[in-house]
Amino acid sequence: MSAFLTLYIVISSLLLILLIMGYFLPTKIVIQEEIDVKTSAEEAFKNFADLKLFSKWHPWFRKVAAVNIQFEGEALTVSNKIYFKSKIYSIQKKIEISHLEANRKVFMEFDFGYNLKGNIEIDLISNDIAKTHIYFNFYLPLGSNPLIRWYGFITKTSYHVSIRSGLKTLKVKLETT
Repeated sequence: MSAFLTLYIVISSLLLILLIMGYFLPTKIVIQEEIDVKTSAEEAFKNFADLKLFSKWHPWFRKVAAVNIQFEGEALTVSNKIYFKSKIYSIQKKIEISHLEANRKVFMEFDFGYNLKGNIEIDLISNDIAKTHIYFNFYLPLGSNPLIRWYGFITKTSYHVSIRSGLKTLKVKLETT
């Protein structure tokens, strides 16, 4: 009986230590990526402001193996939305266009469930017709919950790799059409 009590105390202590460590982890995920694309700002803009096009190149939609994707609203307009669920997680996720500046800026808000709400800001800078510089900024506040902070700590690299991979895929798509 004392072996089980010792095991219980050791496991409980480890869990308590991990919980306390969670309070010292970052309170937000901030990812910034940029890329140059040989295309007009108008073409690049469409692939961010039209969520149907966004879902075709961004790895989130391939990675989560989305089984149920629904679109709402008109493409290239504020309030254009995409709802999706994955095979792994049953909770519905949402991305919504909340602000647009034609061929210059796209601002999205997302809700990934479990109180994970953040935003994405895309800035497009073009000095000539055939080249656009894309700034992709991802911001996800994690709050004070140590479990959510652990989630952020564990998944930040995955989000960063997905964003970088998606922008490279978009670059190939735009430069070959």
